[in-house]
Amino acid sequence: PLVQENKIVTTDLINNTKETFDYLYFENKSKIIDSVKLNWDFLDEKQTIDKIECYKATVNFRGRKWIAWYAPSIPYSSGPYKFHGLPGLIIKLNDETNKFNYVVEKIEFLKEDIFNKKKAEVASISFNQQQTLQEFMLEREQILENGFNSANKDRGTTMVRQKMPRQGIEIEFEWEE
Repeated sequence: PLVQENKIVTTDLINNTKETFDYLYFENKSKIIDSVKLNWDFLDEKQTIDKIECYKATVNFRGRKWIAWYAPSIPYSSGPYKFHGLPGLIIKLNDETNKFNYVVEKIEFLKEDIFNKKKAEVASISFNQQQTLQEFMLEREQILENGFNSANKDRGTTMVRQKMPRQGIEIEFEWEE
């Protein structure tokens, strides 16, 4: 298929939300609705990337500082992952540590029938429940906690669950502040 459901992020610019899919456990898949608020800082820097004039903006998003280069000449307020909201397409994006890097490889304007086919494929992805990102993360944490608490503990054994720092793109969430 054209759509790989574990890599899909759809954007609703009107409601300022993103939709993704992820598993709570085994076959229990959630459609996750995430309200994404990005407060971009615009910098007075420009750079030409593959013959496209781009401007610099930065944003702090869920524990990481991001640097974006966007092209006002391509008037689409979109970018990779959950990044959007600039006055042009994000051509290049990275976090300040360069652990995560995105660069546009190809810009292709799809014919409406191809776009509608991909949109229908996304709409056909099955899931067990729909949740906000906060609900999903809290339920996933509860599942881990329940598994730890129900672990077979020998008499006299004390177990301490140490929470490891997150390593992904999003390492802090608004509700944790």
